[in-house]
Order: sequence, then C-alpha cells, then structure tokens
Amino acid sequence: MDRMTDDALCALLARRGAAQPNGDDDIARDPGDAPAAIALRDDERQRCEVWTRVMGYHRPVASFNIGKKGEHRERRFFREPVARAAAD
Repeated sequence: MDRMTDDALCALLARRGAAQPNGDDDIARDPGDAPAAIALRDDERQRCEVWTRVMGYHRPVASFNIGKKGEHRERRFFREPVARAAAD
C-alpha cells in the first residue's frame, strides 16, 4: 500500500469534493460540464491543515512532536465491510 503525504491527501479529498458536491455518486455527468482548471501560483496557495483524533480529542498533525508525527505517517487506512444481521 502506498502512503500519501498530507498534501496529496488534501488534494485527493478536494478533487472528490469537487467531483461530487452533493455526495451523489450515481449521477451521470457530461464531460463538457467539467469546470475550467484553476491555476494558482505557489504564493496564492493555502496550506491544508490535517487534523486527527488522538486519545479522544482532535488535534492538528502539525502540532505533534516528532515521535507522534512518525506514528501518524505509519498509519494504514482500511475499510471495514458492512456488518449484516444474522438470519434467524
């Protein structure tokens, strides 16, 4: 599994949000309806702040000490299958 940097993860989430503004995955879209690409210079960009849950509360990753930053980089993302009720 490839690890994503915080910046790459922010870009991925931004693309997903732009592609599915209302969260509806099943809508067929016309390729001609794609928004025009916006080009920003580096000085116009805003750094994406990544927060995560630690010990029951949320904190920005940038405020972590060096050890906790290392642990955060080693995390693995996964999806759990949906649980189904047993038939009686």
